[in-house]
Amino acid sequence: MSYSRAKNLLEKYALTPQEYAQIALDQGGVCKCCGKAPTGRDLHVDHDHKVARTKFSVVQLGTDWVATCQRFNHVCYGTSRENAERLMKFWLLRKSVRGLLCWACNSGIRKFLDKPELLRSAANYLVEFGKSLV
Repeated sequence: MSYSRAKNLLEKYALTPQEYAQIALDQGGVCKCCGKAPTGRDLHVDHDHKVARTKFSVVQLGTDWVATCQRFNHVCYGTSRENAERLMKFWLLRKSVRGLLCWACNSGIRKFLDKPELLRSAANYLVEFGKSLV
């Protein structure tokens, strides 16, 4: 894996190349959504944008700084405000990772706004049309 790819994984998703490889191994090296093996390009990291942007607070307690995320009941301690914020953002990015997807599945989920109800509705639409052809 190239240095720029490794840097991108760490900055965007808080994943090391080893963690990415482990997720791929756990998924059998295929897209978690459609089950197809990647062709030519690595699988894309699918993540929940709302989780990555979850709000949290940072307060000073004595000499420590504490970042608290109420939504996930998680706390990060830092030596400075910036350190505590960075640790919480890193934790949220990593928590937001859902799996590895092929380009088509990743872009499809994004086009359906990460909303399961829209995906179910689209699936029902296709099933109903298929029934009308019989």
